[in-house]
Amino acid sequence: MPIVLGLDIGYSAIKASLLEDTMHGERVKRLFHMPYKGMERKEAIDQFFQEVFTDEFDRLVVSLKGYEGSVRILELPFDDVKKVASVLPFELDAEFADGAGEKKFEFHRIHAQRVTSNFPYLVIGVREDCIGQYLEDLKGSEQSPYLLDYDAYANFNCSFESKDHQKEGVKLLVDIGARSTGINIINDEELLYTRSVFFGGKDFSQAIADRLNMSFEDAEEMKLVYGLESGSGEEGANQVVEALCSCLDFLAKEIKLTLGSYSSLQGAVDVQCLYLYGGGSMLKGCEDYLTQMLDIPVQVANPLQELKIEETPSQPAQLFSVAIGLAYLVWVLVRCNTIFCPGPIPWILTPRREFLCIVPLLWHFPLSSHCPQASSWRQPGIPTMT
Repeated sequence: MPIVLGLDIGYSAIKASLLEDTMHGERVKRLFHMPYKGMERKEAIDQFFQEVFTDEFDRLVVSLKGYEGSVRILELPFDDVKKVASVLPFELDAEFADGAGEKKFEFHRIHAQRVTSNFPYLVIGVREDCIGQYLEDLKGSEQSPYLLDYDAYANFNCSFESKDHQKEGVKLLVDIGARSTGINIINDEELLYTRSVFFGGKDFSQAIADRLNMSFEDAEEMKLVYGLESGSGEEGANQVVEALCSCLDFLAKEIKLTLGSYSSLQGAVDVQCLYLYGGGSMLKGCEDYLTQMLDIPVQVANPLQELKIEETPSQPAQLFSVAIGLAYLVWVLVRCNTIFCPGPIPWILTPRREFLCIVPLLWHFPLSSHCPQASSWRQPGIPTMT
């Protein structure tokens, strides 16, 4: 069985998971967390592979961040996959400010919440130069990724394999990173919608710094140590709570806007629960506050709960959801006797697990009936890249 390295290159830290599929189930060999400040991404990658990571691995899977893609739900009067792929650049050219000509697209059929004669597709476009820059940055460390995967799909894969997935119905996966927050709407089978908001943990810290006229570093420490539990009647402590509550109010508003945007296109949904990922989920009192604001049960996810771990991580488990979800994809392909493509694939997304279709190569990788959800596959929703 291969050893897979899932690499999540965040705004201020690199998170990585080294996972192995054994005869006795999945095993996390090691988890890595390398903060980097004042460094460019390429420099941070070089440092990671030169000073932090020295293990051997067979496959490298790297994430693309949510804000690096453009997301649309597109309804078309036909369900032929090749035809959809051929019309996407024309249908979406007016949708993007910079046009569709220099983008690569990934799409998959989603199941509408309302009655419609058309077929809805979730479409994500990423600029070719963005993909190329990732490959160039990794090339400097003599690394060639086997796959590039959108972080929303990595979070979906992570949730799919966890106990959280046992709860039926529509769920929200909210990944609060340092720079941005990913808001993902999923059901038991697929990613229904995703949106990235340029608001994250650093904005929480900056709000405290501005309110109390202190350094960003001191505000960051106060945020992590006290959170919403810092209120003690003292003026300074109350100001910290006020600053953090204003940030969570903004985040709750963006979550509601995301649900509203999806519902306006696909019909109302009844959200069963919300799972928090990312460094922002470590904020004390965050779960209770968002539960009150959204009227949805909120809890911090634990992507490690189903995995055997050789070495207990020094950082909270929810930081590694993207890195773990990246590696899960390769495991599924191997477990289901998938034929691997020779050489690295520059770009692929994985909204569902049943089929993969890479265009223009048009190599299909049908997974066997032993794979989760494979028996319930409904054509024509083959994830396709154009």
